[in-house]
Amino acid sequence: MYNLTTWIAFLTFFAATTTQAALLKTKDPSAICNNGQQATFMVSKSKSSNWFIYFEGGGVAASPDSYRKRKKRHKQPASGKNYGLNYSIVKDFKKKKFNVVVIPYCTSDLHQGSHSHQIDGKKVYFHGRKIIEDVFKRLDSEFKSAGELIFAGYSAGAIGLGFNADVIKKYKNPKLIVDSFWLDKESRRVGKDGPKVLGRK
Repeated sequence: MYNLTTWIAFLTFFAATTTQAALLKTKDPSAICNNGQQATFMVSKSKSSNWFIYFEGGGVAASPDSYRKRKKRHKQPASGKNYGLNYSIVKDFKKKKFNVVVIPYCTSDLHQGSHSHQIDGKKVYFHGRKIIEDVFKRLDSEFKSAGELIFAGYSAGAIGLGFNADVIKKYKNPKLIVDSFWLDKESRRVGKDGPKVLGRK
């Protein structure tokens, strides 16, 4: 039989060597989802100094009508203790012992808005940029000291990488993995519609 001291030592060792994952809330009061609730983001840490940051995709609200058609889950904070960790690319980087950050997409604005609109009598927040700024501020020291720093995104997340290039470029030698940046049908439509996109001023 193991005595109490042995079990405590084992549990301490297990806690120290197990990857820690947490769904965190943004702190900036303006870093909020379409519905006005504080946004969330996933951080899954390892013992590595390497970081992988994933911008989630999921379409765009190019008009009030397209916003109405978006699913409720695309307008509110992500939930679940393992949110985003099942994306194939995220799992690949976890296997490589990277620290991982998943930034859920709850603003319908390609991760780049900073204002609001009235839709059906309700104030709708397009604050994707505010969320990005909050996450980057929270993890700034880790990103600055990273061995490897890799950003990726798909669909709206891929376009969001471009809109947030100014905050990405301040780090040393960042790398990008961009899925369908300007090639998909949605991107071409957004480019054509330009100012009609709700996420732009």
